[in-house]
Amino acid sequence: MNTDSTDFPTPNFANTATGGCSDTSCCPPPEPVTRLAPKVGRNYPCPCGSERKFKKCCGRG
Repeated sequence: MNTDSTDFPTPNFANTATGGCSDTSCCPPPEPVTRLAPKVGRNYPCPCGSERKFKKCCGRG
């Protein structure tokens, strides 16, 4: 099977700076994220009640 670079479409990165939309009138600006609870620091106790650090419990990723 021949896998030349001409077999694949060339990605268009021209609109990535505007979020994929070249005309700003069609897309409203994104809304800022509002948190319902305060952000938990990685070294604080986990809010799930396990008495472990957040980074060792629910903050694992």
